[in-house]
Amino acid sequence: MKQIFLVIFFLVLVLVEAHAQYYWVGFTDKNDSPWSLSMPEAYLSERAIQRRTDQNIPIDSLDLPVNSTYMMQVIQLGAKFIHSSKWLNGITVQALSEDFAEHVHELPFV
Repeated sequence: MKQIFLVIFFLVLVLVEAHAQYYWVGFTDKNDSPWSLSMPEAYLSERAIQRRTDQNIPIDSLDLPVNSTYMMQVIQLGAKFIHSSKWLNGITVQALSEDFAEHVHELPFV
């Protein structure tokens, strides 16, 4: 009996996940970010800063985290946050609403 219950449970779980839509939402810029290039210790580790200093690699906008205001606006459209990439300046989300894709394209920073 337990085995049948487990099989049914996993089948339902797989069916629910099969309908989930995942999206990569790329942002156009990192404007109005709370982070600053002049204070990298706020978002980079000491080791990363030291490595960049040793190798003469300047800190640039690719090092800035994804704008949290942008992230929150996307999530409020009906999405679950999965992952962010500061280098690609975007986030992966799971859409919770049917019309998520239509609404996310209307945002000026996408």
